[in-house]
Amino acid sequence: MTQKNTPTRFHTSRCIRQLLICVCRSALKFATFKNMNPSDLSKRLLHFSVTIIDLTKKLSQFNVDSVIIKQVVRSGTSPGANYQEACAATSRRDFIYKLQTVLKELRETNYWLDLIDAINDKPQISLELNKVRDENKYLTNIIAKSIVTAKQNDYTSR
Repeated sequence: MTQKNTPTRFHTSRCIRQLLICVCRSALKFATFKNMNPSDLSKRLLHFSVTIIDLTKKLSQFNVDSVIIKQVVRSGTSPGANYQEACAATSRRDFIYKLQTVLKELRETNYWLDLIDAINDKPQISLELNKVRDENKYLTNIIAKSIVTAKQNDYTSR
């Protein structure tokens, strides 16, 4: 009877270990986001754009529709450029408006990634796609919180 429990225990402990690793990574990412400066976020958005381009190169090898690939490239690389524009904003309202554009592009990217996931039947793409979707989620949360903070600061400065 202990022989039957051993594989289950091993499988359960492996799952728990993977879950703990995932939670620790998330906590580490959250901790670094709280102290993130505009340059760090800009670099992260640039890295996200490069990751999107790499993903779309892989998708084209698996015969994903080129229209979808082009949309992912457009929406996935746009947040970095729009964030650069936000950093050069002439007023707080202009900054908020441009950050909202970044958020819209990240949400659009999420839609296209969800669509690719829905039509994907290749396990080789799933892992890469999940990593990109996670990063997109983190960036969306960061930008959304930045907008809330900027609006609060705008309101209190009046």
